[in-house]
Amino acid sequence: LLCTVNEFLQRLRESHLLPDDEIQAAASSSTSTSSTALGDQFIAARKLTPFQVNTLLYNANDPLTLGEYVVQDLVGRGGMGTVYRAIHRRMKRTVAIKVLRRDISHADLLAKRFLREVEVAAKLCHPNIVTAYDASEQNGISYLVSEFVEGQNLSDLVKEYGPLSLPLAVDVVQQAARALEYAHGAGVIHRDIKPSNLLIDDAGNVKLLDVGLARINSADSSEVDHAAELTTTGMIMGTVDYMSPEQALNTRLADERSDVYSLGCTLYFLMTGRAPYACGTGMERLLAHREQPIPSLCSLSAEIPESIDRLLESILAKQPNSRMASMKEL
Repeated sequence: LLCTVNEFLQRLRESHLLPDDEIQAAASSSTSTSSTALGDQFIAARKLTPFQVNTLLYNANDPLTLGEYVVQDLVGRGGMGTVYRAIHRRMKRTVAIKVLRRDISHADLLAKRFLREVEVAAKLCHPNIVTAYDASEQNGISYLVSEFVEGQNLSDLVKEYGPLSLPLAVDVVQQAARALEYAHGAGVIHRDIKPSNLLIDDAGNVKLLDVGLARINSADSSEVDHAAELTTTGMIMGTVDYMSPEQALNTRLADERSDVYSLGCTLYFLMTGRAPYACGTGMERLLAHREQPIPSLCSLSAEIPESIDRLLESILAKQPNSRMASMKEL
């Protein structure tokens, strides 16, 4: 429910978004008789963002501050958590903050995976991978702070503007392949490569995000066993439309070759606007990855050379061992 003016001011004080003297001065000079009008006044003065005002007005569950970070806007919500845009109070650096969801089943299991995501993210430093800056917990809220990329994910981009040109699609996938090559060299398997996990900025730079499904390969069997414990029977980790046949059968079988397969599915989407096996139920699509041949791109467009069809046929091979050589062709 919409709060009153007094409730709005009290929540604003408790949020610590603004110093008390600024709040008092604004309240004293305001002629607003409604909380919404008062909120608009703070927005017009650029003291608060629309997201912050809306959260205060309706007492939403979104955090407004996390440690030294001031949350400014909602970026998106996913299965594991919510992503916000925030700014560091002193450094004035804009960041992305991923907050773990606690309102769903398997929350404790997700918390373990989230902690692993923090550990994995800290290992990676590459121009085509979103950089992790910080991680912490506040009042039971676990969060990861990372680089904020001014751009758009490839899924939204294609849905808004249509399939990419062949040169741009290949360039995007080449950049993603370099990120994967680096991550695999560090022993990290992403396990959820898809268009929405690739960001592109205005300069055409591609960044790989969301290593929350990653598994660290290690000679230490205790680490492998610990990671395996986080995959339970009936829990599919990954996205059906981009999942390799072996990953669909058993998530623990996913390795570098599975990421290559998912990257091939992503390339197909970038050039056609749909995943290679996008029809049917989830189970029907999983079976299609295992049994059906890859649809021809040449049959969809005369502008696509046969060499791309051959490349995709190699990347999307049903047998994992047949895929890795195709990465060098990218």
